Amino acid sequence: GAQIAGRRDFAADEILPLKDPRVQAMELATQLYRLLLEKFPDMATMEVIDAILTRGDHNRMDTALVKTGLAAETNSFLNDTEEQGFYALGAFVASGKEPETVATEMDRALGRLRAQGPTLDELTEAGRARGRQQSRICLGRSPGADRQSPRR
Repeated sequence: GAQIAGRRDFAADEILPLKDPRVQAMELATQLYRLLLEKFPDMATMEVIDAILTRGDHNRMDTALVKTGLAAETNSFLNDTEEQGFYALGAFVASGKEPETVATEMDRALGRLRAQGPTLDELTEAGRARGRQQSRICLGRSPGADRQSPRR
């Protein structure tokens, strides 16, 4: 069972109703960016940007949000359609922190990437992550499977 403050509160396989006092809601900070395909015709570029921001041990969102204690977890979603797509960055806000602070820090991390560009190490890691994603597509696995699991 799960342990909270040194005592057993619930079994790991027990499903608690949302109104149970042991269930605490987590706030989610999300930033949504619209992709105009006339300006972003190459989604591979967005996949590399997403990898730099959200994948790997030293990704920029975890560095800016999780490792600083602002968020418990980060996530992303890249959606491309023929006419218009979007890129969403999200983070589960850490207890006692404000969603607005987390959202501001997301924007700052993205701004630093725009201003400074990626490092060679980030590009190398992003290429590896993209290669793993392509391998999963060839094997018939979901390309978003990595992004749906918690990043810590």
